[in-house]
Order: sequence, then structure tokens, then C-alpha cells
Amino acid sequence: MNELQRVIEDSYESVQRIISKYNQVVFISKSIGTIVAGEVHEQLEIPVKHLFLTPIKDTIHYVNKFNGLVVYGTKDEVFNHVLANQINIDKVREVIEIPNASHSLEAPSVEESIEILSKLVKIYVNFLNK
Repeated sequence: MNELQRVIEDSYESVQRIISKYNQVVFISKSIGTIVAGEVHEQLEIPVKHLFLTPIKDTIHYVNKFNGLVVYGTKDEVFNHVLANQINIDKVREVIEIPNASHSLEAPSVEESIEILSKLVKIYVNFLNK
């Protein structure tokens, strides 16, 4: 967290250098990176589609402001259904809860973690093909 502002600035500069080469921009971010993605998007002032993986509380502002999908687990110790309920779900915003998944989108057993990965791949493919 101490370096968050520097990471945001570095990320913005990196994206700004190459953004003009693309017709569509998609940010896939996880945990504290969801704040970085939201801040960089605000600075870019262009349309960006977001996949917010296991966001944190401070990300809700960005989720409600931009188009995107939130994915989190029922066993996430950082982001839970109370926070998810603060998201304004509509045609450009969706929330998917993964049963038994932690903040790392893993489960206690290898078998469950593989099932979660399989679900996540389907979610990612669907999201990116929209």
C-alpha cells in the first residue's frame, strides 16, 4: 500500500504509451490491483472493460463507475457478499460469486481448486468474447 501511488503512476505511463494502438481496452486486475486499474482508467478517460478479480473494499467506487465483471469467492476474507451487495448490478456490471473460493480464488483441496480454475476459465472466455 505504501507504494500504491507510484504503481498507479507507472502503470498509467506504461499504458498511455501504447494505448493508441488498440481499438478495445480490457483491464484484468486482482485484489489491490483493482484499485490500480480503476485509477488508471480514470486518468485515461477512454472506454475500458474491467474484470475485477477478488477486489477490495476501496474498489467498489470504481466498479460502480465503470463497466465490468467482479469475481470473488464465498471464503474470501477481504471481499464478501456484504461488499458485493454495494455494487450496482445492471447490464454493464455483473458480480459472480465462486463457492468455497478464497481471496486467492483457491480452495482447501487441490480437487476443489481445479474445479474453481475450470469455472474461472469459462468466466474469462465468456467475458472476453462479449
